[in-house]
Amino acid sequence: MRIRWYILAIVCGLNWLTSRAQYYPVFSQYISNGLIINPGFAGSREVLSINLLYRQQMIGFTGSPRYLVFSAHSPLKNPNIGIGALLFDEKTGPIHNSHIYLHYAFRIPTQHGRLSLGLKGGIVYTQYNWKQIYLNDNDDPAFSGDVQTFVMPNFGAGLFYYSSRAFAGFSIPYFLSYSEKNNYKSVTFRNDFKNYNFLLTGGYVFAFPGNIQCKPSFLYKIYPNTLSQLDINTTFILYDDKFNFSLAYRINEAWVGSFDIRLNPQFRLSYTYEYAGKVARFFNYTSHEIGLRYELMYKIKAANPRYF
Repeated sequence: MRIRWYILAIVCGLNWLTSRAQYYPVFSQYISNGLIINPGFAGSREVLSINLLYRQQMIGFTGSPRYLVFSAHSPLKNPNIGIGALLFDEKTGPIHNSHIYLHYAFRIPTQHGRLSLGLKGGIVYTQYNWKQIYLNDNDDPAFSGDVQTFVMPNFGAGLFYYSSRAFAGFSIPYFLSYSEKNNYKSVTFRNDFKNYNFLLTGGYVFAFPGNIQCKPSFLYKIYPNTLSQLDINTTFILYDDKFNFSLAYRINEAWVGSFDIRLNPQFRLSYTYEYAGKVARFFNYTSHEIGLRYELMYKIKAANPRYF
């Protein structure tokens, strides 16, 4: 049997991935969409914040990953509590995952900011659609059954500290990992520390003359049984936060450029372009993200502006 080489690469890679651990996907707009990586972020914008993000990875590659994310979070009347919801849809080749999570954060005031302890829980709906694979041998038993679906739980936790100028976070986005058996006809899950992903992030906002501010930040992803991944980012905040642009480097993987514009006090529009370094030299692949954020500014006199 021969499978087109690009589908083989996707399926084999995902088979290794899903049989060992749930690997957290890559996002470049992690600062403005903090709920994606850390449940402790819930309520930290101090207003109702609604975010929509679309990511298309490796443009031009058949079956390449694409993601659609909707998130909403807000503090409650009790300022020590934040809540949120995350709907996250991902599709790569024949594999389609839909995530639904609820977030809860307990926020502890400190001398200069808040320390937030977050939890999340939800379900993952997974579908394997083998009809989307092009085979020379359509009777291959390894891809029989056409479509398999599973519904599985998962949970995560995180710590997030923030002040008017600084932020730092640590999170475990998935506690459970899954294993597929019998040609994806059944699935089991377990809590195994060796399969945890660990996400570390931090940043600081420096002020300069001329109403210019600079925000260096990082995201360090520690994956099980493979190399870790480090994003180093610098954001320039201009014209009283009306316009921002960022440059980032994902070590040994990609160069990233972003900008976002404040359309009015409630709406921000953002765009990210990624050039995939070593891979792009051979295949000319790029990735793109576009985001939209709406914030209900019911807190008229916020103590400090928020840059993350």
